[in-house]
Amino acid sequence: MEIIRSPFVWATGVFKRSLFIRYIFSGGTAAAIDVLLLFILVAYWDIYYLAAATFAMTISFIARFLLQKYVTFEDKDEAHSKKQFWHYSILYVASLLATNALLYFFVETLHFWYVPAQILAILLLACLSFFVYKFLIFKKS
Repeated sequence: MEIIRSPFVWATGVFKRSLFIRYIFSGGTAAAIDVLLLFILVAYWDIYYLAAATFAMTISFIARFLLQKYVTFEDKDEAHSKKQFWHYSILYVASLLATNALLYFFVETLHFWYVPAQILAILLLACLSFFVYKFLIFKKS
């Protein structure tokens, strides 16, 4: 039984100790919501890909904030939640504009399919967002 339990104990320990792993998990979960919703809106409801991307990112915005706050940065400070949400909202607007610009460029100029284009845009912006989250939005007091 220990041979089955050991990998889970190890993985749980790594998850708890590694900010990077928690960031990948939280961002990946929110990105999965984002990309899946984008695909459904475009493929099944025939919504223009940029409108669908905007809607999908807006829906995943709340999940992304909550996951980054409580899972990634383990921030339990409720006193600053409104301020953090306000700053996160500003970052969301900037990210939305940048994501849609990159998505448009990848699809219209480089002729990528919209799903991998969205994934690539999310990955590029996630690299920058990490530092904004860590040093501005969820910085430790």
